[in-house]
Amino acid sequence: MAEIGDTGVAFDKVAREWRCKYTAGPSGGPGDSASLKECQALLKEFLPKLKALPKAEITRQVCGGCLDFKVSIVQPLEEHGAWAGQNYNPLEEEFVADALRSGNAPYDIVFCRNLLIYLTPAARSRAERALDRLLKPDGLLVLGAAEPPIMKGEWMPAGDSSVFALRRGIHAPAGTSASAGTREAGARKPAPKTPDARRPRGEPAAPVEADVDAAAPSLDEVLGEAGSMANARRFSDAITFCEHHMRRLGPSPALFFLMGMLHQSAGDGDRAEGCFHKTLYLDASHDEAILALALLAAQRGDVAMAENYRQSAARILARKAAL
Repeated sequence: MAEIGDTGVAFDKVAREWRCKYTAGPSGGPGDSASLKECQALLKEFLPKLKALPKAEITRQVCGGCLDFKVSIVQPLEEHGAWAGQNYNPLEEEFVADALRSGNAPYDIVFCRNLLIYLTPAARSRAERALDRLLKPDGLLVLGAAEPPIMKGEWMPAGDSSVFALRRGIHAPAGTSASAGTREAGARKPAPKTPDARRPRGEPAAPVEADVDAAAPSLDEVLGEAGSMANARRFSDAITFCEHHMRRLGPSPALFFLMGMLHQSAGDGDRAEGCFHKTLYLDASHDEAILALALLAAQRGDVAMAENYRQSAARILARKAAL
């Protein structure tokens, strides 16, 4: 029998699980659920193909509480490798495609927050293809904070101020704005007036500093403007813009976090990590900064550290959910 490392956990069978959610029926339970009926019909259609896998045992689990519909395909270890070597295709992709056709897909909006960062590159690629199938041509994909930079397909920000919501499209070339209405850095406010050198002696000087303060953008405006630059892939401009205004606004977890995302998108993992740590220094419960650090740790091969970060984020999210 095979063993998982030196854990003493031996096994001779491997399971592949397909899982989805069904919608409760009008009664609030599974008894009159139309979507559960669709799930069962699809399983019945694919059951002969699943049973044709070498020495496969097929089981189905339905939960009336969490509304899970699960199918487990169990094979002996020596038989499982051939299917796994094909990334479980074409059978698995056929099943997903038919499931989409039998449900309500494609959808206007799909939320997939903080899932992709846990996947291997191969699994992430399959997930991205599934997300592409789930969305309408003009659909909106909402991801976690650390995930847009790792998407490999042709996705673009959904709007000028959008950082984590994407649509299909071609990335705007560097140095161009995300839309015709996007303003260039420095064009947000007019330059402050300077005192008139010809004013009579003894006349009070114009309140230049007050004018500067009144003209300076707020933190939300800085974040929005930097986000617009990032959407246009002007990462260097956006970082410089944030650094300039941080000297005036002071340290901010939101600003440090955005700067970390900008550095990460620009390929500078070291500076990104520094910004995420500063984010946590100012806000220890910033779960998205912790997940971003988990991704960076995983990318440099530090599996143990990545897992520690993920567990920390999970505890924070659990505490927030309990509030």
